[in-house]
Amino acid sequence: MHIARRFIGLILILFFGLPTLFGIIWGTVAIVVLLAFGMGFKRQLSVNMHGIGESVAIMFPGRTTKPFEGFGIGSFIGCLQFDQVNPQRIRQVLL
Repeated sequence: MHIARRFIGLILILFFGLPTLFGIIWGTVAIVVLLAFGMGFKRQLSVNMHGIGESVAIMFPGRTTKPFEGFGIGSFIGCLQFDQVNPQRIRQVLL
């Protein structure tokens, strides 16, 4: 009778204990993998984004603050969608 109880106890441990242990291990591994994936994705995104925005000039239409090439102070300058700007001219205007 005593051996039967121990056998039943062993069966219950195997039946309920192993799936619980497997679930805990599976959940822990899943969290570690997801965190590692997220950190790797963040790092790669940072590497890929490096350099975007360097040497970019953003211009808005408005009024001039310095006289330049016949335009007096306060002259309105507008921008068209297809305007292409020569970077050398921008440096001349800003200096």
